[in-house]
Amino acid sequence: MFIKWGIIGFGILYMSLALASLYSPGWMVAAAFQLNILAGILLSPFIYPDRKRQKIPAKPLMLSLVLVVGVFITQLEKLDTAGSMSEIALSLVIVLAGAIVWPLGNRKLLVALEAKNIQLNATQRVLGMSIGSMPLVLVLVLAAYKNAGLPSFSQCEASAYSALFSGFFGGVAFYKASQMVKHNTVALSTIEATQVFEIFFTLIGEMLLKGASLPGTYGQLGMMIVFVGMAIHMRNTLLHSRTIRRAARPTVNKQEPVGLLVEAV
Repeated sequence: MFIKWGIIGFGILYMSLALASLYSPGWMVAAAFQLNILAGILLSPFIYPDRKRQKIPAKPLMLSLVLVVGVFITQLEKLDTAGSMSEIALSLVIVLAGAIVWPLGNRKLLVALEAKNIQLNATQRVLGMSIGSMPLVLVLVLAAYKNAGLPSFSQCEASAYSALFSGFFGGVAFYKASQMVKHNTVALSTIEATQVFEIFFTLIGEMLLKGASLPGTYGQLGMMIVFVGMAIHMRNTLLHSRTIRRAARPTVNKQEPVGLLVEAV
């Protein structure tokens, strides 16, 4: 179970992102990867065994589509530095594969654990998938060593930062949040949609560490769309969750005063 979904959800994911970065800039890979927000929702009929969760929620799907459009608008000003169209197309195909396997591995593991009645916390799930991805990782390590030798210190340092902040802190928090709402597909789609904020964190990091300037008109417009879309997304989830809680409350039979008196006697 962990080997299967670890290879798919972790191994193939990071392999596809690393491979895509060879053909297009990192900012384009990060933006295109936001398609995973849509993939998680659209894959629901093929993931869940029960009809309730197989149903694709229409409103979250539309809101997630708005978020993806907003992310791509933020990148319009950089298209002239993206490279050739053939390389961009190849990179998008590779990123699309990663955008599909990421929510697929996460959700299918939740379903598998649920079917076996295995209770694991977020840290245990991340550890299990990380260990499960090792067969593919070892193959990639041996292939890379054969072709390019040992990595440089800067590559190891960058990988360590990525593993710590993205893999551990971000991964555990994301898995914890997704586990809390695993039975609520609307809330789960909102949790997956929060990944769009990586664009803003990247921008803040570039401004603080590299002295990058504020984005232009397209960038600001895209960010505004993302913020508004996420606000509506969260509001929709809160309203949906309240509806579920109200429906789950036991109904109290209201009796007439005479009936209550007879029952008391």
